[in-house]
Parts: sequence; structure tokens; C-alpha cells
Amino acid sequence: MVSAAAVLLSAVFLCPAFARDTKAAPFRLQDLSWLTGYWARERNDTRIEECWLEPLGGVMVGVHRDLRDTGGVFYEFLRIEERADGIYYVAKPSNQGEAAFRLVALEAGRKAVFENKAHDFPQRIVYLLESDGKLRATIEGVDDDQDIVEVWLMDRAPLGHAP
Repeated sequence: MVSAAAVLLSAVFLCPAFARDTKAAPFRLQDLSWLTGYWARERNDTRIEECWLEPLGGVMVGVHRDLRDTGGVFYEFLRIEERADGIYYVAKPSNQGEAAFRLVALEAGRKAVFENKAHDFPQRIVYLLESDGKLRATIEGVDDDQDIVEVWLMDRAPLGHAP
């Protein structure tokens, strides 16, 4: 004789309608909406700016710019886009080709980690919204056999007005 508990357990573990999905939910572009806005900071002789548009139509569009008092400018066009196999951060730095980094970890509303281990440098890009509201952008990787970490710390600001 089969007990009611055994029947219930069989239904839970064997019936697809009751079975727990063992796959993690896919990342959603909308979960990166906390990046939206204008971020800026003055550091030493450099003005650092990054601006992200809200996620719409499967893409977030952004731009990063470093302006040095000496007149030097670094910029890159950015996008975070949905693709069939995941979400990708795509960077096109000034005078360079495009590079794509796949989203590998996400804490909604707080942290996103993108990786491309085959890229020369960086191999990892991390965005972290710190508890004080600052945005920490980090690039990490190996270049010429050396571990390198570069960090940009920015405040949310009105467009065109660095804090």
C-alpha cells in the first residue's frame, strides 16, 4: 500500500508541473536599470564621466569619457545588449575595435560582472553600486603577464555637472 505522503512526494519530484526548475533564471537586461543616468567625478587632473540610457528594445546605450587638464581625451562607446545566448557588454574604445564581454554574475540593483577571458585586456568588467550611492567601475585582467586592476569611482550627477 502506498502512503499519501509517498504519492505526494512522487508528484512533486516527477511531475513537470510541480518539479522545481534546476536551471537558474536567465539574466534580464531590465535588472541593470540601476546603471541608468549620468555618473561623474573629478580625480586629480581628470574629469571622469559615464552616461547610460535606460534599457529599451533589448539594449542599453552608454558612453564613457576621461578629460585631462592637459588636453588628452579618452572615450568609448558602450552598449549592453540582449543576445540569444545571454547579455553582453560591448565596448568600442577610441581608435580601437569592438570587444564583447558576457554577463556572468548579477546582483539585481547592485552588481554586474562581465567577462571575456579571450580578450587581451581587460578580461573582466565589474560595476558595483556602493551603499553610499557611488558607482564603482572596475576593469581587471592580465596584461604582459601582470595582474592589473583599474577603478573609476563616480557619483550620480545632473547631466553635464560633475560633483
